Amino acid sequence: MLLWNHSTRTRALAAVSSNGRVNALLGIASVYSTIDPLRAFEVIADAVGAANKLPEFGTEANYLKREISSKGRSTTASISQIEDFDFGKSLAALAKTDFDRSLLLAQSLDSKALRITSVISIAASTLETKKPRTAPKQ
Repeated sequence: MLLWNHSTRTRALAAVSSNGRVNALLGIASVYSTIDPLRAFEVIADAVGAANKLPEFGTEANYLKREISSKGRSTTASISQIEDFDFGKSLAALAKTDFDRSLLLAQSLDSKALRITSVISIAASTLETKKPRTAPKQ
């Protein structure tokens, strides 16, 4: 699986600069975040760089729009939010491994809205309630 993701990352980096390229890198980082967080940080740094090259990339870029239409008939459209394509959620997941590195990556996003929502997501992830530790029985 790691070999597959490495070749997928290589293909995503070679792709034309687009929202799809950024989303592909975010999806790969999401997969890596559970099995190899250090590699996930490398991939998400590539995604930040790719997003910064796209002035129109923003918080709505993690939506997938699908349209189904036929000749002379009605059109059906659906819009779905893809969590794996969300900088905030991806960086918040990685903040559990290295908070400072996640925060620096979020702060390096050029889009003000994307930067702010990512920083808030990281901060919110630290506020999640944790189960209290119980003292060991003696």
